[in-house]
Amino acid sequence: MTATQVLQWLRAEGFHLRVSDGKLLVSPASKLTEEMRDVIREHRPALLVLLLVDRLTAAIHAATLARGDTEDNRRELLAEVLALPAAQQLDLAEHFEAVTRIWQAACRGVVP
Repeated sequence: MTATQVLQWLRAEGFHLRVSDGKLLVSPASKLTEEMRDVIREHRPALLVLLLVDRLTAAIHAATLARGDTEDNRRELLAEVLALPAAQQLDLAEHFEAVTRIWQAACRGVVP
């Protein structure tokens, strides 16, 4: 089973996966079977990468949409960011999430 398949399987079973302070969190943890825990342990590094890419993709999409950027610009930006080391990718995900909030507030006439 690949990490992508593990992620799909767990989501289909009703689990939510996220990363907090570099830790992989799965909820509701009380419903995890021992088999699931073993599979998660085996694929943990790849799951962390997949979740970071998901977060980055969503953050960049939201930021470029809020700014009115083109789809080509969004794709280029995502490709550039994915070429960076993971720590920088995480920093940029946080940056793009903040930029989105600022642009959305500006569109509503709210001064951040």
